[in-house]
Amino acid sequence: MLDASRILEFDGEERLEDIAYTGEITNVEIGCRYVEDKPIDAEISIDLAFGKGPKGQNGDKVFKYFVAVTRKDLEVIAKTEFLVQAKFTDKNIIVVKKEDIDKIIIPRAGEHIAGSNFEIIVGFSLSRDQIIFNRSGKSLKFPNLK
Repeated sequence: MLDASRILEFDGEERLEDIAYTGEITNVEIGCRYVEDKPIDAEISIDLAFGKGPKGQNGDKVFKYFVAVTRKDLEVIAKTEFLVQAKFTDKNIIVVKKEDIDKIIIPRAGEHIAGSNFEIIVGFSLSRDQIIFNRSGKSLKFPNLK
C-alpha cells in the first residue's frame, strides 16, 4: 500500500520549511507457515525511519501504523493499529526503528485455501489530507541529507 508507506506532518503550508515530522516504512519482511487445515501463522518485521523537520520539536513523538490482513485484492479481514515512539533531540533528528510482530493468525476455511489468497499490508495511519498529499506524488527532500 504505497499511499500509506510514508507520513509527513506539516506545521503550516505543504512546503519544506514547514515540515514538523516525517516517517517512512523502509522494509517489511513477512514469514508465514501453515499445515493441513490449520490457520496461517505469520510474523512480520518492519523497518521504519523517522525525521524531525524544521518545525519539529525535541522530545518524544508517537506515530501510528497498522497491519492489515486482506483476502487478496478484496476486503480487509483484520486490521490492528500499533504505536511507535521516536525520541528527537537537536543532535538526533533521524530515528530508525525495527518493530517485530510475532503472532498474526490468519484463519482458513480448509486445507484447500492457500496462503497466496491473503495479503498482509503495513502502512501509517494517515489523515485524509496526508492521503491526498501522498497520492499527489509530491516529494519534499532535505537538501543537506544524503
